[in-house]
Amino acid sequence: MDSGFPLTNTLAERVTTAQFLRVHLAPNTLVLLPVEAITEVLNFAAHHVVPVAHMASPVMGVYNWRGEILWMADLGQLLGLTPLYAQGINRQSYTAVVFYNQNHRVGLVVDRVEDMETLELARMNTQLTGFPPLLAQVAMGYILGLDGSTLVVLDPEVLIQQLKQQDRPVSPR
Repeated sequence: MDSGFPLTNTLAERVTTAQFLRVHLAPNTLVLLPVEAITEVLNFAAHHVVPVAHMASPVMGVYNWRGEILWMADLGQLLGLTPLYAQGINRQSYTAVVFYNQNHRVGLVVDRVEDMETLELARMNTQLTGFPPLLAQVAMGYILGLDGSTLVVLDPEVLIQQLKQQDRPVSPR
């Protein structure tokens, strides 16, 4: 029985689009996180994060997530952008994307979560000249949105490696 799909094509040859979660990092940066690397998006009260002494400044502390310790890090600050605490907004709650790769999880705290995006991978530009150095190190590339905005696509593997190399904690699975 013919399924209509050629059996000689691999999945990689057929995949031309991927889904991403668009998140906003203040002041004016949009990044895309691959949906396949996201476990959950959560909102939490600021007082539920327990600070840990002598950690790198982007590390906000630990959070009890489903009975596990989850390190929470300010994604914007990790990428060399303005930290959430320095934006002049008194926050009672935060939004984090629980990011997973290579048997590690980390809560990436963002300004806000926007939309899901399905993008054509062929549209991604991998020339990252002119981007802030820390952002360029963890980016797979960027795509220009239909509204003209620049959407930086973060690489989950490189981001987790960057966190581990910088002695910034990630929670083992």
